Amino acid sequence: MLKKNGILKENILISTLDNGIKCYIIPKKDYVTKECAIVVGYGANDINFKVDDSNYKSFSGTAHFIEHKLFAKPEGDIFSLFSKQGAKANAYTDFGKTVYYFSCTDDFYENLKTLIYMVKKPYFTKENVESEKSIIKQEITMYEDNPDWCVYYNMLSIMYHNHNVKNKIAGTCESVEKIDEKMLNKCYNSFYTPKNIGVVCVGDFPENDVLELLKSEFSDFYNTSEAICIYGDESEDIVEKYIETKMDIKETFFSVGYKLPKYFFESDVKKSFAVKMIGDILFGEGSEFYNKLYNEGKVRDSLGMEFVSGKEFAFFVIAGNSDFPDDIAEGICSEFDKAKENGVLSVVFDRIKNKLVSKFIRGLNSVDAITMAQVNFHTNNTDISDAYDKLMEIDLEYINNVLKEGFSNKNMVLSVIKPK
Repeated sequence: MLKKNGILKENILISTLDNGIKCYIIPKKDYVTKECAIVVGYGANDINFKVDDSNYKSFSGTAHFIEHKLFAKPEGDIFSLFSKQGAKANAYTDFGKTVYYFSCTDDFYENLKTLIYMVKKPYFTKENVESEKSIIKQEITMYEDNPDWCVYYNMLSIMYHNHNVKNKIAGTCESVEKIDEKMLNKCYNSFYTPKNIGVVCVGDFPENDVLELLKSEFSDFYNTSEAICIYGDESEDIVEKYIETKMDIKETFFSVGYKLPKYFFESDVKKSFAVKMIGDILFGEGSEFYNKLYNEGKVRDSLGMEFVSGKEFAFFVIAGNSDFPDDIAEGICSEFDKAKENGVLSVVFDRIKNKLVSKFIRGLNSVDAITMAQVNFHTNNTDISDAYDKLMEIDLEYINNVLKEGFSNKNMVLSVIKPK
């Protein structure tokens, strides 16, 4: 199916291969850079699962471990091959997915074959799994020295009782030590299945040529296993309101988090855009709230905001550096109360919506931005063209409805890390 959005004037070829892999091919004529990403619907939260009526339990960090080890092959590290072929390759794991990608200017087809080979041909041995553990544990130790990372996961620890989202994506040194090649193979075979995979290709190339290559390279990739994840029972309330720790740092870090109700679980793109707009309206650099904090000397930099939504969880975070985290948290609660009671001003809504639309359109000038946006849209079973249409549908009434459905101050938590 070839789609074209009349306003964006961007073509996108969407095709599902015979084995179930969904492909998004977006030509960008006269662009030098080409990029491809393979997204697998398997992330850090997918620890407990069922296959063919049998229950399985992996350990925290398993999805991230597989991400690391898929670069290892009998002939050596795939990073070296990408480098020889003039490509930059990388990967990442988040709560709900794992993504492998590369960008290049030349030899796109060869690099695409390499990426597909890497993902569809695992090579887990006792020796290479054991050797990887020390590398991953070093990575975990590095994260534990990062105050941004620590304040974030401390926040999740008092927000969630049982859901796996409170677990660290890379796992812990203890959980990583328990992972073996049998577990990796079981999880790979359960989740790295065609119906759980999407492919995004962006660049100056004939879209049909790319599609034919994908059909050919994935022609031998069949796996009908269907893993059903089990997340356990999670109540709507939080664990605790406040957590504070100390580190060898010079300034105070804070994260204000809102545990959101079922209405926000697995949010579609329209709702996700709306939450981002609400954050910018209430707490962005142009907001009255932020400017009051800035003028009072309580913040120096902009506040970071993130909305995360997935299977049986959703939360919204406002984070930054300040010696007045309690005042900021109290102010955030007050802003949500006022917005829910009085609604958002139409003039402010129009300004923020225009800002987000402009940012979306500017992103279409970047091959990398298009690729990563489509990776995220794939997890919502949509594409970049439909996402734009959903963004344009958002009106003031919808924004105010989304506000009223969530953001209860009783489910607000505050995580703080102060200097020793």
